[in-house]
Amino acid sequence: ESWNYQLTNSRLGPRGRSRDGLEFIRFGGRQGRDVTAASGVRYFMINVYSMTASPEAMRRVFRVAIDHLGDQPPLPGISRDQLAPVVRLSPTGERELIAMRWGFPAPPGIGARPIANIRNALNSTWRPWLNKEFRCLVPATSFCYYGDQPKLPHWFAIDETRPLFAFAGIWRPWVGRRKNETKEHLLFRFLTTEANKRGIWVIQ
Repeated sequence: ESWNYQLTNSRLGPRGRSRDGLEFIRFGGRQGRDVTAASGVRYFMINVYSMTASPEAMRRVFRVAIDHLGDQPPLPGISRDQLAPVVRLSPTGERELIAMRWGFPAPPGIGARPIANIRNALNSTWRPWLNKEFRCLVPATSFCYYGDQPKLPHWFAIDETRPLFAFAGIWRPWVGRRKNETKEHLLFRFLTTEANKRGIWVIQ
């Protein structure tokens, strides 16, 4: 296996390719039994990430045919409810680069804060948005996880140069009030998985 690196020199998850040839970074994976037995299943809950690659790099790497963003400035600290670049399939089947707002509305009884990550894709709440037309790629150059003891930020990337990669995601239209605007919004979320042995120490 080849491994990517955390910016603090701790190793992360394996690198591979999607079926259509796009490179992806799989930050998750199943832990060894020793880790699972000691800590249970742990997930990265990503609440901050960065996207500092150039617009030209996004268009080239993700083979974008339609660009709605133009000269997108660097975004060094993207948080929930912020607009960020997303690659999706257009109605004509072409890849388009478009701005969407991060976070789905929370299910009833969960609270008002937008939900940024999906840990269980089998949950019936999210199932309608797993169809092909709602799948997307979320360009990024690094992401942050806050450890609990002490509560320090740990930034993860492919290497110290922070090259471009993408998270797997889903998107949906939604009508409501976000950022003082009541209208139809385009929203996205990450699909996450269990942390692997290389990243579990941060969560613990």
